[in-house]
Amino acid sequence: MKTIYSAIILLILISCMKNNKIIIKDITKNQLINIESTNETPSVLKIKLQGNIDDTCKIQGQKIDPKNLNKEYFFDSYSKKTQIKYESYKAKKGNLIINYSYN
Repeated sequence: MKTIYSAIILLILISCMKNNKIIIKDITKNQLINIESTNETPSVLKIKLQGNIDDTCKIQGQKIDPKNLNKEYFFDSYSKKTQIKYESYKAKKGNLIINYSYN
């Protein structure tokens, strides 16, 4: 019986965690990307970056070095509708995928 309850709880948790993907094709252009949470009361925006860039860019004002692309970054976000701010900063070549979810 515990196994059934554990499986149900696990399925509920997995279904609540929605990962979304944004592809930045032209990393030389600064962008504001509108996103919306499915959570009624979001609090943390989790971002994981993938790809390759030749130099530093900024996400939400935080400098992202090319060596730190596969790390997770956490930002406070208490609104259902918000924006992800991407700035090319020093980056001129490459590609970038922004995976985000709310916790």
